[in-house]
Amino acid sequence: MKVSRTIKEQAAVIKGTRNRLVNALGREPTIQEISRQTGFSPEEIALAETATAATESIQRECGE
Repeated sequence: MKVSRTIKEQAAVIKGTRNRLVNALGREPTIQEISRQTGFSPEEIALAETATAATESIQRECGE
């Protein structure tokens, strides 16, 4: 599946913001904290993170 440039750019902003907040807060930030810092809605954050997450191959061998 092709991910749009806009979503990739949002994901990069979210990742940078998440890293800065982890350093500042000493913990994983909440979606609400990321939302306040970026101006993106929680839904936009979830979409961008899901769309750019690592994918698994359907041809991967299962460990059975």
